[in-house]
Formats: sequence, structure tokens, C-alpha cells
Amino acid sequence: MSAVNLSARPKIVRNVGYGVLDYLVQPLLMLASARYFIHHLGISQFGLWMLILTIIGSSGTLCTGFGDAALKYVSMMRGRFDYQRVTEVIRTSITINLGFGLAMALVLCGLAPWGATHVFHLRELAPSFTLSLRIAACVLVVRSVTFVFISTVRAFEHYRVATQVNSAERMLVVVSAIFFAGHGHGVPSIMLMTLGIDVLALVALGYGAQQLAGRGCLLPSFNVAGWRPLVSFGTFSWLQALAGTIFSQADRVIVASLLGPAELGFYALCVQVSQPIHGLIASGSNVLFPHLSARAENASAKELLASSARAFRLTCIAIALLASPLIFGSRLLFRLWMGPAFAQHAASSLSVVALSFALLAFNIPGHYALLALGRVRFVTAVNLVGGALSLGLALLLVPRFGILGAAMARLAYGPVTWLIYLKLDHVLRTRQSMLSAAPQTV
Repeated sequence: MSAVNLSARPKIVRNVGYGVLDYLVQPLLMLASARYFIHHLGISQFGLWMLILTIIGSSGTLCTGFGDAALKYVSMMRGRFDYQRVTEVIRTSITINLGFGLAMALVLCGLAPWGATHVFHLRELAPSFTLSLRIAACVLVVRSVTFVFISTVRAFEHYRVATQVNSAERMLVVVSAIFFAGHGHGVPSIMLMTLGIDVLALVALGYGAQQLAGRGCLLPSFNVAGWRPLVSFGTFSWLQALAGTIFSQADRVIVASLLGPAELGFYALCVQVSQPIHGLIASGSNVLFPHLSARAENASAKELLASSARAFRLTCIAIALLASPLIFGSRLLFRLWMGPAFAQHAASSLSVVALSFALLAFNIPGHYALLALGRVRFVTAVNLVGGALSLGLALLLVPRFGILGAAMARLAYGPVTWLIYLKLDHVLRTRQSMLSAAPQTV
């Protein structure tokens, strides 16, 4: 194995680009084809598809917590050149994630008929919802393992591999959905094709992860020594993912259950248009996590602070560029894109949702820096508070203000997460003080 080059800035820049590209592919394709899907599926079927994606996205996010644990510890062991432990971490992470994925899939399959009739009140759409959700549960199992391979590839700072596979998978999913919708097929057919494409992506990413990890066996295994740190970090990271799910997905479930799938269609499009404000920045900044995780073993507090500060300055510029057009030009955008009636109904909601994602994006550099420094408990606590506050407000505001109420509820989350920077400042100051107080060797 070659030595880890911790100062390779060109590689970091390339990885930022790959991270951004990885995120961009699906939203751009979905936004470009949204009008086509609404025309061929109808607003109710489109809303049903968005609901299925929301449920699987919510459930899948709960598996990513242990994927983040894999990223953290694979990066750490790579920094120590301990490649045997790298393989052990990967295999143990697969075991944990697969267990979560199977458990979530069984729950979704069992609750699908009940949810169709008693939660979302879908009536004639109930059979399509039940079948689609059960296929989506199988997709979730596949993705639970895929998350570990993606984390492994990123831990080696080879973002290109993950981007190539993810981009191809997302393009194929959208293209196949266009084909099925155009030929009169519904959501179950789209989800079945999604499952097949995801299996191919799993195989490709597994092969890439195996090559990077030294071609060792990457089948699930249980390692007692490697289990405890992964579970400790992964549990809090899982709780943090739960809070993120509350912010990014639960409001759509509330809209669907209280207002129906048609209103969800309007609201989901507002969220899809606005998500890149946070998603692009998070995807580009994700390189901080493995980079700082490896550097934290021997870098000074001053060096870590400098890296975080540069990332924060770039984040502020990116927020201004991405959010301003949506906040101030929502009505014009929807009128030109979806028509005057759509703009009249949803433009205000788009402006508020865009603002909420902008406020949340400010925490991203501090978020990854604290995770790299092992302060996952504080990050989790802050996100749980923000997510709970956002969910509570949604339950209060949606019945009164409709989809605008759901958008307003999102505004509370971002400012709560800014507490991360107070903690980061404290951690780095403490680290610097300990270094200064340590006896100097001649």
C-alpha cells in the first residue's frame, strides 16, 4: 500500500468536484423531468412516488449512521496504515448495516397495507402503494450494504469511484422511470426497475471497495474488538441521522397524511428544487470528514482550525449564490417552468423552504469537523433538538397553513445547529492548551 498523502490539495479539490457531481445528477434529472412525470403519471401518482421515495429515504438514512462510523474508522486506520483493521471495520459495518436494513424492510412490508388505509388514506391508490413500498423495502436492504461500500471508497478519498457508480445508477433510475411512465406503467414498475439497478450498483461499489482495501474478503462478519467503537460512534451518528430525517423527510409524511398526495406533489417539488442549497454544499464539504479524520491523529489545532475556516468561508459564498435566486425568484421560476396556477399555489412555500436550507447549510463545515474530532455526541444532541423542534412546529402549522406551514416549520432547525461552532471552538482551544502544556523534548 502506498503512503497516505495528507497534503494533496489537488486531490481534495477533485474530490470536492466529484462530491458535488455525485449529488447533482439525480436532482437535475428529476427537476428536468418533473413536468413530464406530472403529465404522464398525474399529480396524485407523482405524489405517491414521492411518498414512496420519502419513506425509503427516511428509512435508508437510518442506516447511514453506521456508514459514517465506517468512514470515520476506515479513515483513522488508513491514517495509521493498519490495513488489517480496515478490512475488519468494513466487514463489521456490513453486518450492522445489513441487520438494520433487514429489520427496517420487515417493518415496512408488514405496515404497508395499514399505512395505505389508516395513515395516508389513499383509497384507490392503496394497492399500488402497498406493492411499491414492499419493493422499496428490498431496495432498502440493498442500499444498507451499499452505504458501507460508499463510505469505504470515500474513506480512501477516492470519490471518483463512488461518483461514477452513483451517477450511473441515478441516471438509469430516472431514465427507466421516464420510459415506464411514458408507456403507461405506474409506480410499482418504476420501483421494480430501481431495485434491479441498485443491485448492479452494489456489485460495482463492492468491487471498488475491495480493491482499495487490499482485496480482502468483505463478507459480513462479527469482530468483538471492532464492534464496540463502531457501535459507540455509529449509535450517536444514527441518532443524528434520525434528526436529519425528521428535518428532511418527516414533514412530507405529515403533508401526505394531513393534506393528501396531491398537496405532497406540490410540496415535494419545492423541497426538490431547494435541496441542492444544502445538498451541494454538504456533498462538496464531505471531503473534510475523511481528510480531517486522518489528519486529527497528528495535526495541530491551528491547522485543523485553518482548514475549517477556509471551508466556512467557501460555504458562505456558496449559500449566497445558490439560495438567493430561489428565495427572491420563486414565483418567476415556477411561472415559467410549471405554469401560473402552480406558481400561485407553491411559490411562497418555495421561498421559505429555500431559506430554511440556506440557514441549515451554515453548520456544514463545523459538522464535519466535529465528527472528525470524534465529538459525535454533541453533533447528535444538537441535531435531535433541531429535528424535534422542526417536527413539532410542522404538526402545529400544517393543519393551519397547509404546505406553507410545513415550509415555515423548517426554519427553526438551522439556527439550532449553529451551536456546533461554539463546541468546535472549545474543542480546538482545549487541544491547543494541552499541546502547549505538554513537556517539550529537545
